[in-house]
Amino acid sequence: MNTYNRHDELGTSEEEIYINSMESWIKEQESRREQIVSTIKTSTEIVEQNKIQLHWLDKALEVAKFEFEEWKKNNNIAMPNG
Repeated sequence: MNTYNRHDELGTSEEEIYINSMESWIKEQESRREQIVSTIKTSTEIVEQNKIQLHWLDKALEVAKFEFEEWKKNNNIAMPNG
């Protein structure tokens, strides 16, 4: 017997909507998670590169300050506040 039951049809439709919505939401969240992980990885790499740059900047600054102090001494230059 083939009877048309509107309630069952709506129920299935609502169920399909819920399933599709949840599957989409889950995919969105997984994609968002991947993006956050990627951002963390990139940020970590940037931090490591910044540490290396800071190390070499400190070395260059140390040498420049030493050479400048030596130059001042050799040229009898007295700097106030120094």
